[in-house]
Amino acid sequence: MAEMNIIDILTIISIILSLVSVVLAVVSIYFSCMFYKWGKEENEKAVALTSTISEKVLCLEKLFDKMYSSTYDIVRENNHAMQKHLFSGSFSQEHIVNKEMEVFLAISSKGSITVQDICQNTSFSQEDVKTIITKMQNRGLVSIENQYVKLTTEAKKSSNMSSLETI
Repeated sequence: MAEMNIIDILTIISIILSLVSVVLAVVSIYFSCMFYKWGKEENEKAVALTSTISEKVLCLEKLFDKMYSSTYDIVRENNHAMQKHLFSGSFSQEHIVNKEMEVFLAISSKGSITVQDICQNTSFSQEDVKTIITKMQNRGLVSIENQYVKLTTEAKKSSNMSSLETI
């Protein structure tokens, strides 16, 4: 009888453990379904947030472009105002500086150019161009080789044409 009692106790324990195992399996299945549902919802929220972030980035890019163009306009206007202030004087003095700048730009755009070509590009007289080139040569901005006018290395290094202000 003692053996029967032990078998009955082991059977009862087995049944109880199998029921607990079934309950745990059901709970596990429930949690896996819930985690799948929650993950799917969070994924949809992440996609929505990503599109919102993309829209905001586009707005920021547009704003940056506007600010950049505004800043460029301000710098250009300030530069123009500074040039007027620095070169204010008689009209002839400002006109001479503008001619010198046009000649300098014609030379820098071609790299090597003849006086006749400068006259054609700027519509200045040959005497005016020769006078301007002589001034620029005296200041070390240009050199003349075989009737071709070239920028010196000092003038090439000056990308903002600050050396022209001393003309």
